Amino acid sequence: MIATVSRLATVIASLVLAACASSPPGDSSGEPDFALRVEDRDVTDGRFMIYDLTGDGTMAIGSGASAQEGVTDETVVVDDENVAAIREAVVTAGWAMSDGVSSGSGPRRLEVRVRIDGRTRRFEVLADGRDFDAPTLAVLTPLESIARRRFGSVLNGLPRGK
Repeated sequence: MIATVSRLATVIASLVLAACASSPPGDSSGEPDFALRVEDRDVTDGRFMIYDLTGDGTMAIGSGASAQEGVTDETVVVDDENVAAIREAVVTAGWAMSDGVSSGSGPRRLEVRVRIDGRTRRFEVLADGRDFDAPTLAVLTPLESIARRRFGSVLNGLPRGK
């Protein structure tokens, strides 16, 4: 009887360890610990961009007319270092703790959805004219840099001057 209970305990412990080892990072709902979607809109300047850091190692990107419709149409791989840097910038900008952040009166604005530490927040960030404050730029700059990677194969395929 004791041997059977001991074997049963070993089997249960093995199953628990296997389940923990195979689970992706995130909460019990299966959602990632960190995900970020930023819609950069400036109607008067005709600027529309979507940066959707999905939490699975990719960032979906939409620009122009597709972004205006709220659609992404390209995907770029994002390494863990970049994700960690963006997450830190989001925390520093106060986006992890706030349900509403505003730095100006527009017309350029960001529609933000951030999931961090099990909570999802949605809010809008307004630029001072078309310029954002430094903490907001610290989030946008790496997103823009990652988005530019999608042009790498096109640029690398162009003829080189002598």
